[in-house]
Amino acid sequence: MLEMRMAVRRLRRRPVSGAAAALTLALGIGAVTAAFAAVDATLLRDLPVRRQDELVVVWRLIPARGALKIPFGYAGFEVVERGVASLSGVAGVPSTGLYTAVVDPGDETYVLQQARVAGDLFGVLGVTPARGRLLTRADDEVGAPPVAVLSYAAWRSRFAADPRVIGTLLPMNDVSFTIVGVAPARFDFPRGTDVWVTYRGANPDWAVSPNPPIVEMDLVGRLSPGANPAIVAADIASAFATNRGRDGFMVGAEPVVVAFEELLFGVLRPVLVVALAAALLLLLAAVANATLLLLAGGSAAAHEVAVRTALGAARTQLVARLLADAGLVAGLGCVGGLVIAWVALRVLAALTPADFASLESVALDGRSLALALAVAAAAAVVAGSSAGLIVSRHEIRNLLAASRSVAKAGSARFQRAIAALQVALTVVSAVGAGLLIRTVATMDRLDPGLDPRDLTVVDLDVPYWFFEVPESYLLGLEQIARDLEARPDIIAVRPTLGPPLQQRLEVVLRAEGQTDEEQRANNPYVAVDVVLPGHFQAMGMPLRRGRGITEADDLPNADPVVVLDEVLARILWPGEDPLGKRINGFGYEDTWFTVVGVVAATRYRQFLNLHPRAYYPLRRMGNQAPSTLLVRTAGPPVGSVAGVVREAFARVDPQVRVLGEERMSDVLRRPAASRRFAASVLLFFACVTLSLAALGIYGVFMVLVQDRTREMGLRLALGAQRLGIVRLVLAGILGVAAVGAGAGLIVALWSGRLLRSLLYGVLPTDPPTLAVVLLGTVLLALLAGLVPALQASRVDPAVTLRSE
Repeated sequence: MLEMRMAVRRLRRRPVSGAAAALTLALGIGAVTAAFAAVDATLLRDLPVRRQDELVVVWRLIPARGALKIPFGYAGFEVVERGVASLSGVAGVPSTGLYTAVVDPGDETYVLQQARVAGDLFGVLGVTPARGRLLTRADDEVGAPPVAVLSYAAWRSRFAADPRVIGTLLPMNDVSFTIVGVAPARFDFPRGTDVWVTYRGANPDWAVSPNPPIVEMDLVGRLSPGANPAIVAADIASAFATNRGRDGFMVGAEPVVVAFEELLFGVLRPVLVVALAAALLLLLAAVANATLLLLAGGSAAAHEVAVRTALGAARTQLVARLLADAGLVAGLGCVGGLVIAWVALRVLAALTPADFASLESVALDGRSLALALAVAAAAAVVAGSSAGLIVSRHEIRNLLAASRSVAKAGSARFQRAIAALQVALTVVSAVGAGLLIRTVATMDRLDPGLDPRDLTVVDLDVPYWFFEVPESYLLGLEQIARDLEARPDIIAVRPTLGPPLQQRLEVVLRAEGQTDEEQRANNPYVAVDVVLPGHFQAMGMPLRRGRGITEADDLPNADPVVVLDEVLARILWPGEDPLGKRINGFGYEDTWFTVVGVVAATRYRQFLNLHPRAYYPLRRMGNQAPSTLLVRTAGPPVGSVAGVVREAFARVDPQVRVLGEERMSDVLRRPAASRRFAASVLLFFACVTLSLAALGIYGVFMVLVQDRTREMGLRLALGAQRLGIVRLVLAGILGVAAVGAGAGLIVALWSGRLLRSLLYGVLPTDPPTLAVVLLGTVLLALLAGLVPALQASRVDPAVTLRSE
């Protein structure tokens, strides 16, 4: 206690250096605590499910057709449910995103995010309800009454946590569901779900409809005892081999079985792991900087302690003194670090993209507090003991010498090593930030294939989604487009099958003359769309060959035509002119469509890949209902585009609800959101670490220059030039920076695999990034050491000679 009281007094006598050390540690402790809280709440804590490690997720892949992910239909789910013994239970979840459900209780209309599931999802996962009961397999049978389960968040926010909501009706998309239960508080799967229903409950006409609904799902299963993902994949392939033709499971399809956590966390895992690694690097730099500051303080007090030691006091007094100083500084840093961590979590919650919705609820808890205290204690021990051991190694006669300096050979080497460590940590953080910045820049430069300026995406709730589309709806779309285009503020309105960046209808088309074997081996999955005349010109999509869809093509009895994008044209007819060639498919195997044009490839469906697309006339393909409108305005929209469209549908087709709107430019920025977020976090850490390294180099060489004042004076007295003195000091700084940069480069190359899943168009060994980071770090180190170098050159040799 006496040493701590003395430490408080010493801190008052040198508030600037003490505050600098405490702030340095606060930055490191705060960054690590905030990153750990985010990782702990999302990656380290399981959902409220039973034995999460036994759960797997299954989808399909057909490598020969270039499909990234092929979902299961309901028939495929039944094949796996009944014929795969390596799974003790299986259920289906949406593979293409949640459904936007319009709730219309009569007094207020609002929207909930609906997850349609197949089978006994909650039973397979082992989830216990917070209220009432959860969905069972019996709820997904033909003829079962429609029932729904609310998420805990929706129950609290929309229904004020009223327990009487159980048993009440919830009218969604013209179907009345009975609320039977509430899911537990931390259950959020699929992510962002407000309400769970079954596929058959959401489609009460399933059994009587001439066209069964289109269902696209991933499967979630629980491993049987002794099973593993490889066994499950083999069993599923075998089950479909004996059920050929069901669910359209085509030749060449391969089941993909991955751990449940991969679907659960998505891109969240690598981003948070990278953030935690960057925070640890910042903490190491902070501890190194605090050690330098404490070492400077120990040097200042060394003479006093040496006198006491010469009079018989224990040599450990100096070490105890530095440990007390370090403990006080670390305590202040811990308090400041908790404040910084709290602020950082609030900032992260505000800046995180939609994929990271779970970060909104992350908060500091007992585990985070315990980590902050442990880190502070470790920092105090490392910084205090390192400085104390260096200072205490020197002989008493040296400490009592006139110079009173402890920054001799051993201490100087230690300080240079710490400075080099800070440079290395800076290089590691900066390389990661640079790679992600290059990735984001590469993605931002990608040509989307259309003009996103002043283009708004309007999402529709169409009641005809899965059934025969009425001619009146298609005619209504054309009427609405004409009415809206008559306004001076709207240039064009064009329908499309679905919103951008969502996987919708994909088929395998056949070129005329191809055999079945050639079709299976060569033809990719194609994203199909239906368009109105003038679509390509309105969307800013350049035609490469031929023409687009005309008014004559959109008549019911017109000759069947199609426009392909350049990717599909090259695949079907490499090196040939596709105009005049014919294809079929898309439910029209008996009809051949003539290719009349080739349009530029777009990134509308898959941003990172140019996915092949085919465009058909809207009314010629009457089995698909467009659920999205693309509205191009004359300049940035002044008001709500969705509101204008809503008024138009109220006049023409009141059954269609307008759900919302989004700017196309914002939509196209979404794929890079996770990389942009990770780059921002790493760039912040790199800048702070770089600042600490610059301060560390400045402090180290300022002390070393002061300790070599006599040497510099003698050099000048013997004829050395002042510029030579500057070069001498800068050479020492360059050596430290080069060693640190080299070590950092080795670590950065080794740790590049952490970033590999986040990079696009850039390798972890990207030469421009490495060169810029290394050159920039070394130049900053030289700049930080310029002041000590100039101070060394200004030593007065006359003063030095008189002192001799």
